[in-house]
Amino acid sequence: MTTERWRTIPGIDDRYEVSDMGRVRSWCVPGSGIRRASAPRIASQRVPRRYACVWLLSVDRRELTRTVHRLVLLAFVGPPPVGQEARHLNGNREDNRLANLAWGTKRENYEDRIAHGTCNAGARCGRAKLTDEDVLHIRRLFAAGGVDDRKDCPAQMLDALEGGRLMVAWTNTRDEGTRALRVLIHGTAGVGKTRLAATVPDPSRCLIALVEDGALSLCDIEMPAVRITCARDMREVCRVLQSPDGERIDVFYIDSLTAFAEMVLFEEKAQTRDPRKAFGVMQDTINEFLVGVMPQLPQHVFATAKQELIQTDEGDRWVPNFPGQTLVKKSPVSHAFDACWAMHCDVDADGNAKRWLQTQLHANPKFSAKTRDPLGRIGAREEPNLASIISRLCPPKQPENK
Repeated sequence: MTTERWRTIPGIDDRYEVSDMGRVRSWCVPGSGIRRASAPRIASQRVPRRYACVWLLSVDRRELTRTVHRLVLLAFVGPPPVGQEARHLNGNREDNRLANLAWGTKRENYEDRIAHGTCNAGARCGRAKLTDEDVLHIRRLFAAGGVDDRKDCPAQMLDALEGGRLMVAWTNTRDEGTRALRVLIHGTAGVGKTRLAATVPDPSRCLIALVEDGALSLCDIEMPAVRITCARDMREVCRVLQSPDGERIDVFYIDSLTAFAEMVLFEEKAQTRDPRKAFGVMQDTINEFLVGVMPQLPQHVFATAKQELIQTDEGDRWVPNFPGQTLVKKSPVSHAFDACWAMHCDVDADGNAKRWLQTQLHANPKFSAKTRDPLGRIGAREEPNLASIISRLCPPKQPENK
């Protein structure tokens, strides 16, 4: 019978040990964190994501989360060579015995997953729309002379492979200037972001998604509206907008995208005790809408957002506000939009309010603003009139002369 060997975990201290069988034990008195016990106790392991982890306590009482397989390798093999990571040789992530672990390159890890059948490529990918049989079926159809108006393919095969190549939609950069707009508008409360929806070309063909209670400013306007109470509501609305029923709508106005992110975060916090997981789900939901859903909508999309002050290399700047730091600093939501405008409300000496839209950063560097407009069709300061702006940024196509 093999004797279980124990070694001190490097980089912590002698209060924690790991064995070559993948177990961790603590010499701490429960509740003290520092005082040494007369006998060790086995530490419990959890699997928050894909690998077993243990929670340790440093000398300065900081909580440390460490994967068990890495602790085993550090204790019995030593630190990894530059650019290498841990490998599970038999493909079982729960088997953290020393005999099943080794340092290796990312490529070796990938080849291990292929050999063990655990690689999420092809039909195993979570976002895959086709099975391996679907792809082979399509290739056989094209090899036999092509697909007759693509009727021989099921609906989920419409973006399949032709001879191993993706059937991409070719276009021209000039045509991009005629597609629908995607605009994010940020400003303080009461500046008039909701009321701005009334300035679209035809309010009866503008659908406003009410996420927060601010529609009172539109009570004198006849405009289609939908109340968003959860993430599922937003997905259903976008599905309808892409259907034939959506042809009655020219503009989709979201009020507000900040409130929608906060709603999703609240939903997830109610379902999980881990706030980090809740924030992760919220970020995934927002990114799914920005990258996967919004580009497919045929309508103009205008979304409002709250405002917050952050520090940048150029100084303090007001930017669109979203929960957490990822959607504000690391991967700003505004990057997914053609334009990001700041809405202002100035008051003159007589007390009259003057509202305007900042469409470029140089108009006021303290406010985040951009517009992808190489032709200079709108100014850096614009009247809050969406009908006027849309007519200039997206002029109707002129009929071709025959």
